[in-house]
Amino acid sequence: MRLFLGTFLDNQFLKNIPFEEIKEIFGDDIKKIKIENTHITWLFLGNVESDRLNNLIEIIELHKEIFHGVTFSSRSLEYWPPRKSSRLIILAGILNKNPDLVRLVAPIQNHICNPSFREDFLPHVTVARFKQDRTVNKKITLPGVTYFNWEINEIALIKSTLTSNGSVYEKIRIWN
Repeated sequence: MRLFLGTFLDNQFLKNIPFEEIKEIFGDDIKKIKIENTHITWLFLGNVESDRLNNLIEIIELHKEIFHGVTFSSRSLEYWPPRKSSRLIILAGILNKNPDLVRLVAPIQNHICNPSFREDFLPHVTVARFKQDRTVNKKITLPGVTYFNWEINEIALIKSTLTSNGSVYEKIRIWN
């Protein structure tokens, strides 16, 4: 099963992101997204065999404190990645502290799966995905956002199933 560790954006903050304006600007160049699926991906785990799921949950349980007291302060919408052909529009922000994901990745790597992990990864909120066959004009100014501070109150192990209508997410386990 395809898994990631993430946190869904609290409903109260969804109104701060100009989803409709983005849709008006880019129209058919972006994929349809479900606004309620807006989230931060902390760690993409990739395919995990069912028989390894309990071990993965135990490891996350041992290291869940790395997320304690984390706050995301929103800043602006940005094209991502910034130096290549952009595939996403993200809500960039600042974390008051960076979770020590290295501590979490080490016992998982190779033993359970090979997570997609870079130490310089900057957690962000994906707002829109461009269709792969489109080239985006980065000179288009992205709309502004209403700033907010979001206290991360839970992380979840999330199963992502790709369908023709977009990703379907299922929380496998939640940690408060």
